[in-house]
This record gives sequence, C-alpha cells and structure tokens, in this order.
Amino acid sequence: MTPLFYSKLSNDLFSILNDADDYNVIIKVGENENAKEFHAHSVILRARSPYFKGALSSCWIEKKNDMIFYSKPNIAPNVFDMILRYIYTGKLELTEQPSEDILELLIASDELLIEELFDYVQVYLIKERSGWIATHFHLVFSTAFKLNNCNKLQDYCFESTCGSFSTSNEFLSLDKDTIYKMLERDDIKINEVTAWE
Repeated sequence: MTPLFYSKLSNDLFSILNDADDYNVIIKVGENENAKEFHAHSVILRARSPYFKGALSSCWIEKKNDMIFYSKPNIAPNVFDMILRYIYTGKLELTEQPSEDILELLIASDELLIEELFDYVQVYLIKERSGWIATHFHLVFSTAFKLNNCNKLQDYCFESTCGSFSTSNEFLSLDKDTIYKMLERDDIKINEVTAWE
C-alpha cells in the first residue's frame, strides 16, 4: 500500500501561501476601499485553474521586474481568499461564511473555471443553506440561471419552489435572458404565453 500524505502537503502549501517571499504574482481584487492585494505563485495558480493557466500565459500578462500583476475587480477580497485557500490546500471551510459570500464564491469559481469547487458550492448551498435560498429565492434563482453549468442549483430551484415562483411578481422582475434560459428547459411547466404577458 502506498502511503498518502495529503494533510501534510496541504499544510505545507498553506504555509507557502501565507509566509513565502518567493511569490511571483500580485493579484488585486475588489474595488476602491474594498480592494486587497494577494501574493501567489503562478505555477500553483496555473496548475489548479484553467482560467489562470490562460490568463497568466506570457501573451496576456503584465510583468514588472519578473513580477506578474493581475487585477480581478469583480471578485471581493473575502471570496478570493477562500479561492486561494482552496487552490493551495484543497480545503474549504464554509460554515462560518455568510450565505451571500458563498453565492459569490459560486460565481467566482465558475469564472475561474474551478469545476470541482463550483460543483461543491452548489451542493453545499442546497444541503446547508436551503433556508437562506428560500428567503433569497429571486437572487439565487437569477444567479443560477446566469451560470450556464449551474444545473444542480437550477434543478433545486425548480423542484423546491418554482411552481409558485413562476406565477409571482418576482418572476416578472427576472431579466429576459434568465426567462429565455428557463423556457429552454424541458422540465419547466410554464406556459410560454403567460411568461410573456
């Protein structure tokens, strides 16, 4: 039997993230007073995210003194911190995170093409935050339908409350792209004429 030492590896990589002085990427996330810089290693980012593999290729990067500078203003610092911890350690602790941040993590993991994280966050929201989904249904529903591969969360929304939602005033406030995506589904029970009235 081959021994596995993932826990030690994960801890060592986490210490590299926190303490290393040999980073070669500075990523600025967020905007204005909610902006923060993170230090990272391009080899780890490229290995763990197809997005970063492309974004940090030599034809796309801005480099000064062998340091890569990259900006992601649309991702909040607390969300990017969770992503970096996941990239470096393979660990993710969501129990203390606000549900809004977890939904933002779903969006960011989709954008950064981190499929394993994207799938996990969908399942986590469904299993652990179903009450929050119910009270913030419009937000979750419209977010799920803006993300092409968010099938688990889309299915959950349909199965849990879509029957009453499709006849509510909140349904009428959805943007047309979300409604189009809903109507493309085979399992939806909304009269298309009603949707456009």
